[in-house]
Amino acid sequence: MSKLASLRQALQENPNIVIVDTKEKNYLPNRFGYWSQTVNFFVAPKFGLYTQKELQTLLVSLTPNLKPTDRDNFFELGHIIEFGKLYFDEVIGVETARHKIVITDKELPLSEEFVNGKLVTDRQQQLWRRSWVQLFPNIQIAMEARKGLNEYCIDKKILAKYR
Repeated sequence: MSKLASLRQALQENPNIVIVDTKEKNYLPNRFGYWSQTVNFFVAPKFGLYTQKELQTLLVSLTPNLKPTDRDNFFELGHIIEFGKLYFDEVIGVETARHKIVITDKELPLSEEFVNGKLVTDRQQQLWRRSWVQLFPNIQIAMEARKGLNEYCIDKKILAKYR
Protein backbone atom coordinates (compact mmCIF):
# COMPACT_ATOMS: atom_id res chain seq x y z
CA MET A 1 0.00 0.00 0.00
CA SER A 2 1.34 3.44 -0.86
CA LYS A 3 2.00 6.01 1.83
CA LEU A 4 -0.79 8.12 0.33
CA ALA A 5 -3.29 5.25 0.61
CA SER A 6 -2.19 4.61 4.21
CA LEU A 7 -2.49 8.31 5.01
CA ARG A 8 -5.94 8.60 3.45
CA GLN A 9 -7.11 5.53 5.39
CA ALA A 10 -5.66 6.83 8.69
CA LEU A 11 -7.43 10.17 8.27
CA GLN A 12 -10.74 8.58 7.24
CA GLU A 13 -10.64 6.26 10.27
CA ASN A 14 -9.73 8.99 12.76
CA PRO A 15 -12.93 9.62 14.78
CA ASN A 16 -11.76 13.04 15.97
CA ILE A 17 -11.52 14.81 12.61
CA VAL A 18 -13.34 15.57 9.37
CA ILE A 19 -11.62 15.68 5.97
CA VAL A 20 -13.04 18.91 4.58
CA ASP A 21 -11.31 18.75 1.20
CA THR A 22 -8.45 17.13 -0.69
CA LYS A 23 -6.59 18.92 -3.47
CA GLU A 24 -4.52 16.68 -5.72
CA LYS A 25 -2.22 17.94 -8.47
CA ASN A 26 -0.37 15.74 -10.93
CA TYR A 27 2.64 17.45 -12.53
CA LEU A 28 3.61 14.60 -14.85
CA PRO A 29 5.07 14.47 -17.39
CA ASN A 30 6.50 17.92 -16.57
CA ARG A 31 7.31 18.08 -12.87
CA PHE A 32 6.68 21.13 -10.75
CA GLY A 33 10.09 21.59 -9.20
CA TYR A 34 10.85 18.51 -7.16
CA TRP A 35 7.36 17.01 -6.91
CA SER A 36 5.60 14.87 -9.50
CA GLN A 37 2.37 14.92 -7.52
CA THR A 38 1.10 16.84 -4.50
CA VAL A 39 -1.88 15.97 -2.31
CA ASN A 40 -3.18 18.43 0.27
CA PHE A 41 -5.67 17.28 2.91
CA PHE A 42 -7.67 20.01 4.65
CA VAL A 43 -8.80 18.55 7.98
CA ALA A 44 -10.50 19.91 11.08
CA PRO A 45 -11.57 18.54 14.45
CA LYS A 46 -15.21 17.44 14.58
CA PHE A 47 -15.66 19.91 17.42
CA GLY A 48 -13.54 23.06 17.21
CA LEU A 49 -10.25 23.50 19.04
CA TYR A 50 -9.03 27.03 19.57
CA THR A 51 -5.70 27.02 21.38
CA GLN A 52 -2.24 26.33 20.04
CA LYS A 53 -1.74 23.58 22.62
CA GLU A 54 -5.01 21.74 21.81
CA LEU A 55 -4.36 21.93 18.07
CA GLN A 56 -0.75 20.76 18.43
CA THR A 57 -1.83 17.78 20.53
CA LEU A 58 -4.35 16.76 17.88
CA LEU A 59 -1.86 17.31 15.04
CA VAL A 60 0.71 14.88 16.43
CA SER A 61 -2.00 12.26 17.05
CA LEU A 62 -3.58 12.34 13.58
CA THR A 63 -1.67 9.38 12.10
CA PRO A 64 -0.48 7.22 15.01
CA ASN A 65 0.79 4.35 12.82
CA LEU A 66 2.26 6.50 10.05
CA LYS A 67 5.31 8.62 10.72
CA PRO A 68 5.47 11.92 8.84
CA THR A 69 8.57 12.90 6.87
CA ASP A 70 8.41 16.36 8.44
CA ARG A 71 6.11 18.58 10.45
CA ASP A 72 5.32 22.26 10.93
CA ASN A 73 4.08 22.79 14.48
CA PHE A 74 1.30 25.14 15.51
CA PHE A 75 3.03 28.31 16.59
CA GLU A 76 1.91 31.47 18.33
CA LEU A 77 3.55 34.65 17.14
CA GLY A 78 2.13 37.69 18.90
CA HIS A 79 -1.55 37.91 17.96
CA ILE A 80 -1.27 35.20 15.25
CA ILE A 81 -1.51 31.41 15.39
CA GLU A 82 0.32 29.71 12.54
CA PHE A 83 -1.29 26.43 11.52
CA GLY A 84 0.53 23.12 11.71
CA LYS A 85 1.05 20.55 8.96
CA LEU A 86 2.25 16.99 8.58
CA TYR A 87 4.28 16.08 5.47
CA PHE A 88 4.50 12.62 3.93
CA ASP A 89 6.96 12.07 1.07
CA GLU A 90 7.32 8.92 -1.04
CA VAL A 91 8.87 7.70 -4.27
CA ILE A 92 6.17 6.96 -6.85
CA GLY A 93 8.29 5.98 -9.86
CA VAL A 94 11.45 6.50 -11.85
CA GLU A 95 12.14 8.67 -14.87
CA THR A 96 14.84 7.54 -17.27
CA ALA A 97 16.24 10.09 -19.71
CA ARG A 98 18.52 9.12 -22.58
CA HIS A 99 21.12 11.66 -23.64
CA LYS A 100 22.89 11.24 -26.99
CA ILE A 101 25.81 13.28 -28.30
CA VAL A 102 27.00 12.88 -31.89
CA ILE A 103 30.19 14.69 -32.92
CA THR A 104 30.61 15.25 -36.65
CA ASP A 105 33.91 17.16 -36.51
CA LYS A 106 36.61 14.51 -37.08
CA GLU A 107 39.36 16.85 -35.82
CA LEU A 108 37.83 17.31 -32.36
CA PRO A 109 39.73 15.29 -29.77
CA LEU A 110 37.27 13.14 -27.83
CA SER A 111 37.49 11.32 -24.54
CA GLU A 112 37.51 7.53 -24.48
CA GLU A 113 33.82 7.57 -23.52
CA PHE A 114 32.97 8.38 -27.14
CA VAL A 115 32.66 5.48 -29.57
CA ASN A 116 32.77 6.43 -33.26
CA GLY A 117 32.00 10.05 -32.31
CA LYS A 118 28.95 9.08 -30.23
CA LEU A 119 28.20 9.11 -26.54
CA VAL A 120 24.93 7.77 -25.13
CA THR A 121 24.09 8.00 -21.44
CA ASP A 122 21.00 7.15 -19.43
CA ARG A 123 20.09 9.15 -16.35
CA GLN A 124 17.54 7.97 -13.82
CA GLN A 125 15.70 10.16 -11.38
CA GLN A 126 13.17 9.20 -8.77
CA LEU A 127 9.68 10.67 -9.00
CA TRP A 128 8.34 11.95 -5.68
CA ARG A 129 4.91 12.62 -4.23
CA ARG A 130 4.37 14.97 -1.32
CA SER A 131 1.18 14.65 0.68
CA TRP A 132 0.46 17.00 3.52
CA VAL A 133 -2.21 17.33 6.13
CA GLN A 134 -3.23 20.84 7.13
CA LEU A 135 -5.13 20.96 10.40
CA PHE A 136 -7.48 23.88 11.02
CA PRO A 137 -9.29 24.90 14.25
CA ASN A 138 -12.76 24.05 12.92
CA ILE A 139 -14.63 22.96 9.81
CA GLN A 140 -15.65 26.48 8.77
CA ILE A 141 -12.08 27.79 8.92
CA ALA A 142 -10.91 24.77 6.87
CA MET A 143 -13.61 25.46 4.26
CA GLU A 144 -12.51 29.08 4.03
CA ALA A 145 -8.83 28.08 3.87
CA ARG A 146 -9.38 25.93 0.79
CA LYS A 147 -10.54 29.16 -0.87
CA GLY A 148 -7.38 30.97 0.29
CA LEU A 149 -8.69 32.75 3.42
CA ASN A 150 -6.61 32.20 6.58
CA GLU A 151 -4.87 29.28 4.86
CA TYR A 152 -1.63 29.43 6.86
CA CYS A 153 -2.46 31.39 9.99
CA ILE A 154 -5.21 33.27 11.77
CA ASP A 155 -5.44 36.29 14.02
CA LYS A 156 -6.46 35.30 17.56
CA LYS A 157 -9.20 37.95 17.58
CA ILE A 158 -10.75 36.42 14.46
CA LEU A 159 -10.32 32.94 15.92
CA ALA A 160 -12.18 33.98 19.09
CA LYS A 161 -15.26 34.82 16.99
CA TYR A 162 -15.58 31.18 15.93
CA ARG A 163 -15.90 29.82 19.48
